[in-house]
Amino acid sequence: MRPYTRLRNPVDRGVYTAEMLCLLAALQADPAAWWDHLDLDSLADADRGALHKMEPKQRGRWLLGRLWNCTDIAPATTCCDVDLPPGSSFARLVRVLARSM
Repeated sequence: MRPYTRLRNPVDRGVYTAEMLCLLAALQADPAAWWDHLDLDSLADADRGALHKMEPKQRGRWLLGRLWNCTDIAPATTCCDVDLPPGSSFARLVRVLARSM
């Protein structure tokens, strides 16, 4: 019998769905200044209050930080838009976006 093995990063599996969708919608609206198009209403109530007080780029950095270690796969079209290979994780995507801010 195999010994018990822990899942790799079990916490970020599907936990940040709202953040992922928020980022994807903003990227679709304006890839060059996506942070100006973040839909804060799609995020959790606890996060919204603090986010409304931030400047747009601060909100963008906050969102990137939330997804920094996310191992979920980003959509292939989004990956291609930022010159990443299809099948890249959100973690790789946000690192590219962080360099472009």
